[in-house]
Amino acid sequence: MKPLRTITLLNSIASSLSQPYFSFLNVINGVTGPLLGVVSSSFTAFPSIVQGIFSLYKAEAKNLITWGFILSGLAWILLFLLPYGSLSTLMYVIAASGSGASTFGYSIIMEKVSRGARGAVLSQYAQYARIGSLLSTVGVGLLTGDQYYLMKWFFLSTGLLYLISSYISTIIQDEEVYVPPSEGIGKDVMRMILVNSSFYVVWAFAWPLFPVAEVEVYHMNEDNLAIITLIGGISGLLFQRRVGMWMDRNRRAVMFAGRIGLAIYPLAYSLATNVYQIYAAYLLMGITGPANIAYTSFVYDNTKNVRKAISFMSLGEGIGAIMGSLLGSVSFVEMESLISPSMAVRLLLFTASLSRIAFSFFYLSLHDTQEKGRRVLSVKK
Repeated sequence: MKPLRTITLLNSIASSLSQPYFSFLNVINGVTGPLLGVVSSSFTAFPSIVQGIFSLYKAEAKNLITWGFILSGLAWILLFLLPYGSLSTLMYVIAASGSGASTFGYSIIMEKVSRGARGAVLSQYAQYARIGSLLSTVGVGLLTGDQYYLMKWFFLSTGLLYLISSYISTIIQDEEVYVPPSEGIGKDVMRMILVNSSFYVVWAFAWPLFPVAEVEVYHMNEDNLAIITLIGGISGLLFQRRVGMWMDRNRRAVMFAGRIGLAIYPLAYSLATNVYQIYAAYLLMGITGPANIAYTSFVYDNTKNVRKAISFMSLGEGIGAIMGSLLGSVSFVEMESLISPSMAVRLLLFTASLSRIAFSFFYLSLHDTQEKGRRVLSVKK
């Protein structure tokens, strides 16, 4: 297997061993309020902000991947030793920042690898990631159940896998990629960045509310979270390539469908009477998960300054994510002082669902210069 594919698989396994459970574990251990908001958005907000900063500097994509993995690996090893609270949150932010550096380098390389067949190539690599994520998240959830103390050992495993990935990344063939700051990113991509950043605010609003609902309303354990991941993962695997081919024909439709479909998750958590109804909602992950490649693909094909555009887009996503997540966590603290925690989280999740629906329509207003004449190409394995 080529280094890039190996890294894709190992990275997804490493992050999925621990990251999906970290917010849940913080709620179990009494972390609430703004601190929970930071935890819930860390692996979206801080990687995105880090990537935005890198638009100002010259660096090899391979070095970003290598040193990003090292930083994340060391942070997760320290998380193995730390109790939940302020210091572990800081270390989690550092792990997320390292992930941002490695992801940025990976995105630059993938832009070159996927030229000529965006949907097909990006779907193929996303499938490797989804397989790794599915195996690790489900395995961890089923092994630990409600024995939460075992999760610390998976933090250690995550750190070690990142360090292994850093070593493998040293053999990637890469050239220095740098676009002068004077090169513009184009008005179509700038509009995309504004729309996407705005959506991230309403998207992230629900993130700190999900673990609260899982603990306070549905009394879930990690077995339940593993089943949710299994359903979403299998659905995504089944539809990944189909969505990729659909994207190559009509990318705006995929972007819209991917975003409006995200409304089903907070809606399910707000209205469900049992956990099985939530399981059913995650069948839609077959569309919302694979559709994520469409947003980066749009940037790749609609600007001459890919590096700068991805950085600006990432920065907007990061700012939007931290704003939305903090707003959601603070709103819950205020609401639970007036009504019961279960009613407060249900009302806020219902509001989040309506907001996601409303903001998703802005994606239909984007102008995709590459939409006409696009064709699907076969991809060599």
